Amino acid sequence: MTDGQSPPRPFGLRSVPVTTEPVGPPVALLLWAPTGGGHLAAASAVGDAVRRAFPGLEVLLVDPTGSSLLLRCLAGMYGPVIRRAPWLWGAVFSVTNNRLVVGLLRATILRLAERSSVFADRPAAGVVVSFHPLMTQTAANLAHRWGPHVRSMVVVTDLGSPHRAWAHSQVDMVVAPTHRVAQQLGDLGVMPERCQVKGLPVGRAFVDVEALFDRAALRHELDMADRFTVLLLGGAEGSGRLVAQARAVLSGCAGVHVVAVAGRNAKARRCLAGLVDRWGDRLTVMGFVDDLSYWMMAADVVATKAGPSTVSESLACGAALLITGHLPGQERGVPELLSDTGAAWHTPSPRRLAEAVRFLVAHPDRLKRMRLAAVTTSGGPGAAVSTARLVAGMAQATPWSRAVGPEIVAAPFIQTARLGVAAKASTTQDVPLAQPGSGSGREDAVGTGREEVDKYTDDESAAR
Repeated sequence: MTDGQSPPRPFGLRSVPVTTEPVGPPVALLLWAPTGGGHLAAASAVGDAVRRAFPGLEVLLVDPTGSSLLLRCLAGMYGPVIRRAPWLWGAVFSVTNNRLVVGLLRATILRLAERSSVFADRPAAGVVVSFHPLMTQTAANLAHRWGPHVRSMVVVTDLGSPHRAWAHSQVDMVVAPTHRVAQQLGDLGVMPERCQVKGLPVGRAFVDVEALFDRAALRHELDMADRFTVLLLGGAEGSGRLVAQARAVLSGCAGVHVVAVAGRNAKARRCLAGLVDRWGDRLTVMGFVDDLSYWMMAADVVATKAGPSTVSESLACGAALLITGHLPGQERGVPELLSDTGAAWHTPSPRRLAEAVRFLVAHPDRLKRMRLAAVTTSGGPGAAVSTARLVAGMAQATPWSRAVGPEIVAAPFIQTARLGVAAKASTTQDVPLAQPGSGSGREDAVGTGREEVDKYTDDESAAR
């Protein structure tokens, strides 16, 4: 670039008067959008890790869709669509998942996010991080607008099939949750030298050391009866066949306690509450809860759709997983990925779910092995810590603080100790799901469980 010339602007960038020189301490601007709960959960986990380890770095979590009526309406449609017509979401994902449509969206609708008044008076950030595919261009353009001292970064929160919108040629760094996703991002044009695998960030609450010391005390605190408990989840939006799944487990698994969390799905919560008259204290119904981590730690089994945030949080809690379904699009392939780790079984129908629960009730050793596989698969808080290091480094923050080290390292050791297994798991290294060559496949782990459950069910029928 010659003197007197302006640097080339990314396509679709609008000039807005902003500060272009660093003012005060460096700032990490974390962008998310309200489609499901996973994007905010990951951003909050990284933001919390940055604040604890780098107190000199200011962290700001921003939803750029809030100042645009059109973007708010589009984001608000996500929940109703995946609850009532998941096939429609699959069609939208498929139609928009190509270079031409993504370019068109970035040149039109998505420009509203970067024009948001939220950024007009914001001091120049040290790094702008996107935790949502629709915010990727916004992160790249804001970093470019604010000058060469500002970097851009993307934290991918999809475990299955990442959307093309995650990829952007002008982003400085991309953090992938697994090696498989990193390879898929490479196919979308992300250069390998700009991509690092760190796992999917989860919050500190999901690796609570004290709660893991005494699971019985935790169950007592949550007023959970001393019986086998299934935590039934449908993500933040309460999607999936929650009512049918709860009914199948309650009617097909004698004495099992079901805790159903309906999230924002008020209709599902009302229908579930209607089952309480019949099943009494065997069914606990809740809406959106803030202490979900404790319920995950206390439950014997977590049954959930393949939402990446819920899955990663469950693994961090050492929970055995029963995957009840997945959204077409970004969650495609997640059930198979989790089955390969040995920590989860795929139970795509209410009947299969009830059969799997009955099998695990009768085979506690199998349940213990699934929980161990969950602990060894999850990186605990390692993903959030590793990602925080990258964020702080790109923001030119203070050196890494070792003060948080002992607390972080302790969590997975206590998890494995609670399972009665002499195992070690380090969270200071990257432990992504299903690393190539890790040897954690169906043969040497728990497997899919389908053959064992089928045999057990046949034996049950023959006995009757």
